[in-house]
Amino acid sequence: MTNSDAQEPIDKISGSKEKGHFIFTDLQGNNILCGYSNRGYNDWIVIGTIPVSDLNYTDVQWTLLISPLFTFIAMLVLNVIFFQSLNRKLRASLKKLESANAAKTNFLSSMSHDIRTPMNAIVGLTTIAEQNLDDKKRVKNCLGKISLASGHLLTLINDVLDISQVESGKFTIYPVQFSLAESALDLVNIMYPQAEEKKLTCNIHLVNITQEYLFADKLRLNQIWLNILSNAVKYTPSGGSIDITLEEQAIPDNASSIMLYFTAKDTGTGMSPEFIKTIFEPFAREKDSRTDKIQGSGLGMAITKQIVDLLGGTISVHSELGVGSEFRVVLKLKRGHCVRYDKLPEGYNVLLVGDPDFSRSARRFIKELGGSAECTEAAGVMNYISGRRPSEFSLILIDRVMADTGCIETARKIHDGFGDGCPGIVISAFDWTDIENEARAAGVSDFITRPMFKTTLMDKFSQWTGGDIGRTKGENDTVSIDDLAGLRILIAEDNDINWEIISDLIQSHGMITERAENGRECVKKLTEAEPGRYALIFMDMQMPVMNGLEATREIRSLSDPDRASIPIIAMTANAFSEDVSNCISAGMDAHIAKPVNMKILLSEVGKFVGKRHKI
Repeated sequence: MTNSDAQEPIDKISGSKEKGHFIFTDLQGNNILCGYSNRGYNDWIVIGTIPVSDLNYTDVQWTLLISPLFTFIAMLVLNVIFFQSLNRKLRASLKKLESANAAKTNFLSSMSHDIRTPMNAIVGLTTIAEQNLDDKKRVKNCLGKISLASGHLLTLINDVLDISQVESGKFTIYPVQFSLAESALDLVNIMYPQAEEKKLTCNIHLVNITQEYLFADKLRLNQIWLNILSNAVKYTPSGGSIDITLEEQAIPDNASSIMLYFTAKDTGTGMSPEFIKTIFEPFAREKDSRTDKIQGSGLGMAITKQIVDLLGGTISVHSELGVGSEFRVVLKLKRGHCVRYDKLPEGYNVLLVGDPDFSRSARRFIKELGGSAECTEAAGVMNYISGRRPSEFSLILIDRVMADTGCIETARKIHDGFGDGCPGIVISAFDWTDIENEARAAGVSDFITRPMFKTTLMDKFSQWTGGDIGRTKGENDTVSIDDLAGLRILIAEDNDINWEIISDLIQSHGMITERAENGRECVKKLTEAEPGRYALIFMDMQMPVMNGLEATREIRSLSDPDRASIPIIAMTANAFSEDVSNCISAGMDAHIAKPVNMKILLSEVGKFVGKRHKI
């Protein structure tokens, strides 16, 4: 291209106000397409050129086009799948969150109602009692209802605290060695009076229980059982029945542990299949006209499931509306330290009067203790002992639960048949307070609490040898007011109202109380008192100057062995499992949670009656 040839395109480009294109021939004789634009570029002109021959090139590199195309399509599909999955998860999370929020809203509304209901009863009944102080029967009725309302309120508070621990991740397990027999007795003491009030038939069955001492979190284990049994009592109509089974199974190739099966079967209202699916979720309660008036927070079974999971066990439920429910808990538990039982004297023979289930389990235990047993049912007992000598039997054990005839009438016939030489007659019962006077008049010498374990049997048998009615009280026997009269207790309590309440309650059972307002004063009173002045100490945990844990450690380190070994029982509002563990670690012997249950308190005191000193 000559200068004159170049000038022509330059003139076209510079002379144009907008854009355009033209073809020119370059120095090599190639036709070139030129495009230009001078619109809006701050006096700059954009020029582009391309050989005309390139525009006629038809050999397309399809691989270069197809590969990116497939990559693009694949990325598009993957993005669609990913975002659809993400959206599904987000929708599910949102639905779950909305459900949880709705449940918590309903829970708060329900809790407000459930808390105000017993509070209204407590406040209202207190007012009624104050207005009718001269009417002893009316006041007693009010006090009984206040006690029930207070118990329900305490249950609600405990459930809320437990579920808060679960959600905060602070719900922990503190294993200790404990007696399965004592735990079963605790269940009876707590649940049987409630069942008796509703006229429910309760049966406890022991199947192959050989390991009485286990290593686990006793408090949490009891909580599992009590949550299940309290529901069984609440939702079983009057006249129904509850069957409880404790079964032990050995684990092959694992001598250090056992499998413990706990089953509770009731004839209650039952549950719908839909509700069973949510029964272990927090705040879940079935809406049913038969159960709407039954109080509860809907937290008990959620807490139970959490505890079972923490213990590494399983819980299952089978239920049918109008028929009843069956809960089954399976736990793998470590064996406790081996406990050696004293053998019964040679020739020790027990006559068992009751149904085959009772006789079978009792006979097995007696044989393991070195004795022998003969069995008969109540209806044929007189024929069985006809022609026999009283000296052939060391003891006669009658089961209270008999369908054919009453235990008192059976005892009276045996006593009349054997005359003055009748051996000791013992009635096995969950509770005997309502028949005690009549039974003793019929010749009954003593009672033993069901369910029976080797330890409870041995404690009882040790009091009766060769039909000798003279006896010494065992550690697990029922404690009477006469046993407690004169027992001096030192109570470390800083709160004036709490001190007044517990002091009056304890003194009403014949004991003497003294107060220490903090841990330091408690240690001082103990060290300055004459030897043996105090039989035991009730110790609060949270006190000024020195708390209960510090005071206990200081007492346990005293040089005087008698003072250092005094029984110390925690009596505190700190009722979580870790609080109990802290008390035991500090050297305390037992733990009682506030508000105080006098039946539990007397049971704990009874374990130390043999160590008491009356002043």
